[in-house]
Order: sequence, then C-alpha cells, then structure tokens
Amino acid sequence: MDTELSADCIEFCPFEGYHHFFVCGTYQVLAPEVKVTKINPDDSEDEDEAQAGPSQTRRTGRLLLFAVTEGQDSV
Repeated sequence: MDTELSADCIEFCPFEGYHHFFVCGTYQVLAPEVKVTKINPDDSEDEDEAQAGPSQTRRTGRLLLFAVTEGQDSV
C-alpha cells in the first residue's frame, strides 16, 4: 500500500483483544515558501529592490488505521 507520505512509525494496539490493529504515522516536511517584501512600498512593481522574508517550515502527516486479518487485507 502506498501511504503517499513517508511512513514514519507503526504501533500495534496494546490492549487485549485488539492486537490485530495498528496505526501507521506518516510525516512530510513541505518546502518553505519564499515571501518577497518590497523594501519601499512606493516603488513601482518594476523595481528590483525586494527583500526575501523568513518563512516557516511547514509539516503535514496522517495517521492510518489498519487491521491485520487472516486471508484478507483491511484498511
């Protein structure tokens, strides 16, 4: 199965009677977007004077629940 994002960890359920369930955690770091801010707001759009402001790293992820059963696949 393709989880679409990088699979980071799995954990089986520790409770009696539910050991056949497990969770797969996915995680992906998204490329930061560069924000450009004009140095002088009165400059025309043709001016080359611009300053790249800091951008925050963004992350995304999912938790996928699976059940392991005999003879069939379940999601």
